[in-house]
Amino acid sequence: MKNDKYIYIGIFVDFINLQMFTNDNITKERLPRLIMKPHVTFAFRPTEYNPDLIGKLAMLKVIGYACDGKNQGLQVMMEETSNPEILAEFKKIKNPHITLSTSEDGKPVDTGKMKFEPIDNPFYIMGTYDGFSK
Repeated sequence: MKNDKYIYIGIFVDFINLQMFTNDNITKERLPRLIMKPHVTFAFRPTEYNPDLIGKLAMLKVIGYACDGKNQGLQVMMEETSNPEILAEFKKIKNPHITLSTSEDGKPVDTGKMKFEPIDNPFYIMGTYDGFSK
């Protein structure tokens, strides 16, 4: 379907759940600007998307962490048992991640450029494939 409403498409996770899981597994303080709609971006300004995937659940495994003072984020993966259509889209992402927070001048898009370190306690979090409009 042609896109005339979404700025980006991805897997969105619940802010509160993500903070709880992260605080239990990664005891780092957040940078000043919290990302209130945490997600893994599949496409920015997509020209087309599959409307049948909107609202489908997806399980993400958090495997890494990085913070460079400007951006703070989590590296994620999807296992082969995931929804095959969502997994196929996920595999196209160069460095799948969720931005947790940024500094005042940090840009969430730069989180994917960081070098993530493996975390000691990988964990799972459920998300929903969806689009963000404003």
